[in-house]
Amino acid sequence: MPPPENENGAASKVTAKFTDLCCNLQFSSALQTHGTSILHQLFTNKDKLAEEGSDFTNSQLAAVAYLASIRANGPPISIAQLVQNMAVSMKDFFYTVEEQQARLLPGGAQLPQLKQLKGQYVVSTVAYSKYEKFFTLLFPNGFVGQKENNLMEVSFEFGWMIFLVVKTLVLGSKDGELMSVYHLLICVLHFLVAHLPGDAQTSCEFWSQLERAVQPECYPLPSHARARLCQMLHAQYDEAAKLEASMPSVVEELKKTFGLSEPTARADDSDGGGGGVSGLFTPASLHENLRSITGRYEELWPKNSQLDERLFLAPAVPSRAVCASVPSSPCRVAHASVASPHRQLLTPLRGSNLCGLSTGGVTPVAHGTPVSSQVESVSWLRTAVFQLPSEPGPALHRYFVQCQPNPANAICERLQRLSRRVAQHLEESEMPEEVAERVDLARRLYFKMLLSFLEAEEKRLNQSNFSALLSNESFHCSLLACCMEAVFAAYSMSSMAFPAVLDILELRPFDFCKVIESFILHEPNLPHQLRQHFADVDSKILESLAWEDDSPLHALMQEYDVANGANGASLTSTPSGQTRAKAALEQFLRKVLYLAAARISEMCTRLLLPSGLVKQVWDCLKNVLNSARYLLLGRHLDQLIMCTVYGVCKVNQRAVTFRHIIEQYKRQPKATMKVFREVRMKEPGDQPQDIICFYNQIFIPAMKDQLMHICSGKGPIPAGSNTSPSSPFPDGVRCGASPQRVSGTREVYVSQPRTPSGTMMTPRTRTLYAFGDTPAEKSEKLLHINHQLNSSMATHDGVQALQQLSSTPPMRAPAPIDDGSRKRVLSSQHEGGGAKRHHLHRRLMQDTAAERCSSQGSNSSEAPGDANDHNS
Repeated sequence: MPPPENENGAASKVTAKFTDLCCNLQFSSALQTHGTSILHQLFTNKDKLAEEGSDFTNSQLAAVAYLASIRANGPPISIAQLVQNMAVSMKDFFYTVEEQQARLLPGGAQLPQLKQLKGQYVVSTVAYSKYEKFFTLLFPNGFVGQKENNLMEVSFEFGWMIFLVVKTLVLGSKDGELMSVYHLLICVLHFLVAHLPGDAQTSCEFWSQLERAVQPECYPLPSHARARLCQMLHAQYDEAAKLEASMPSVVEELKKTFGLSEPTARADDSDGGGGGVSGLFTPASLHENLRSITGRYEELWPKNSQLDERLFLAPAVPSRAVCASVPSSPCRVAHASVASPHRQLLTPLRGSNLCGLSTGGVTPVAHGTPVSSQVESVSWLRTAVFQLPSEPGPALHRYFVQCQPNPANAICERLQRLSRRVAQHLEESEMPEEVAERVDLARRLYFKMLLSFLEAEEKRLNQSNFSALLSNESFHCSLLACCMEAVFAAYSMSSMAFPAVLDILELRPFDFCKVIESFILHEPNLPHQLRQHFADVDSKILESLAWEDDSPLHALMQEYDVANGANGASLTSTPSGQTRAKAALEQFLRKVLYLAAARISEMCTRLLLPSGLVKQVWDCLKNVLNSARYLLLGRHLDQLIMCTVYGVCKVNQRAVTFRHIIEQYKRQPKATMKVFREVRMKEPGDQPQDIICFYNQIFIPAMKDQLMHICSGKGPIPAGSNTSPSSPFPDGVRCGASPQRVSGTREVYVSQPRTPSGTMMTPRTRTLYAFGDTPAEKSEKLLHINHQLNSSMATHDGVQALQQLSSTPPMRAPAPIDDGSRKRVLSSQHEGGGAKRHHLHRRLMQDTAAERCSSQGSNSSEAPGDANDHNS
């Protein structure tokens, strides 16, 4: 069926705009062809691209151009030129590329080119921020000592361009992690400071704080001045010194670029000087030198990078503002709702969380910037780990000799084998000297932490024979993975971002998760940045990685359920000490509950849901973990939370749609688009669908009875209760509280109260009457019931049953009413159990197609994709 004419017109307008973009930026014909094909595919999927004149349309077209350049497999395009031409921010560009890729190829892996580009942009953003700060500190009057606007701007741009050329020459296509780039910036600042003429030196406090005076244009600076500079800029002297070894060859390259050959003067004490470029900073040559270094960078960057980092010198484009379709509380309030001492999380845990990070009762302490935090972590590695032996010491051998057999050889052989495997992987993306040093740091940290573990266990158990622990392959592999993760996170090595270490060591996330908490507890001096990193790692495992198809968690849960004789029984309600799986599973479940409670609290706060609905969401999610854990198989915890929130709101007729939920979810920390766009369906091989398809086809068929039970006011289903497939109600409750027919000739039923007074009734209950609950002024409902019972066909049994349920004496019956309208009369409590349940069931089973159509009319980033819906 062809698209409507207005859609064809919109497609033509966007295609014409894309063609103009390709012509303006001189893109290849192959790129234009691939881009047109992508646009056609997106329009076929009813992606709303045709909002003429909006910045969102521009970001979509920029994303299409980038994806087309990858498909065309031609020379890389200038991302900076693209986003500047389309007037979009890099943040919006990255988001839209990921979104379009998810729509074009659901379930596909992240583009490696995009991952590398994002990593480079993040590191360069931090470096530019530091350069801005340090330029003001070290060069208050620019490079020539004249505080004129033109010369100050030229000086600032000149310094940044020198850094970009040096970075390209030293790191090449290996963009480097944050620590390397930051200390390379320190080396360039050293180069710039050392070349200042005398007039420019006097304006900076750095020179007045030196032990001895340093003459102008003296590169490299004397050792005492270099140490002071590193201290002033919060850098590690040793890290900067390693990169300084590359600077002599860079200086020779700069001499050719500027056409200068005269070296700088040597220091009076021969400690420094003699290695620079004399006459680099003069008012007459500054503009010409800037043109020269800019031309050299234009030659270098396309060969080594996707990103032209001159982008940072241009005025920043603001990110697109996302307007919420429902009111949401400010982030500050949402944060306070989780951390406030006056609010208690809906979790069994009441103190600090399982990763040692305080979450309640204490105002979080503001920590340093990313760079200062990582400098702190590197400093900890060098002071607490670098001096330790890289082999087992006497203290460890004391434990080894008490084991049968002695595990020393096996431990060292395993460590050597796994370390070699990690090093071989790192050599593909890192410099060889850095690989050897960082793997060695991980080895030293491994032996340090192994000793800490054994000493703590000896103190706890009052024994020193740990044969079982020291022969456990999984324990040693997990401990080494923690040490590797700590080292790589301290240096911010993007090529080893989690879970890369687990993949290389062939370690399951669930096994790794068991060691994280102990690792943190046994290293009290672990820097805050690494504690936070391990908390994030723990969260990733709890929310998704532990639930992958090949996770040992599933077999362990089956073993536990069999041992307890009840499939899906609550892990928190079974007596202790039954199976080996119990302790590990209960600890894991507590951590999942803690994480889920925090995310439910934040999501519901952002949606402004009342506490009653929040409690229902919490109860439903606990039922998932107790009796429907299979819903998490191959999925993400946030997917179940969003579906639960929507289901509870739908039953309670709260005006909250999936679009609203997704808008607020995207505002949460660590939220990713794949969570709501790519949800696992029934089988691993099935194409992932959006969250609405999952809700209709899988979530509701599995959870509708639990949702109806909880939202009808009965609270969570008791753990371990035997329920039939068609009903969530326990057998005993069903038998004792079923509606009883009290009239032999009329359809009149009574039932015991099942719901709290008033608060959980549906709108239909306003036509009913509950003895002891309904206000006296609404007694006409009771009069209507009595009319029915006191008619000629009423029975004594019916009147007696109603009298027994009433908390007040029966009212005198008025004159009988006409028998003509024989309608079924239900008590309000029967409505809560029978008709009300049917009413709730009907709400849940309503298709979300109408909402999907509404979402399609919005921006594609605000709602899931347009796959066909099916009624559950």
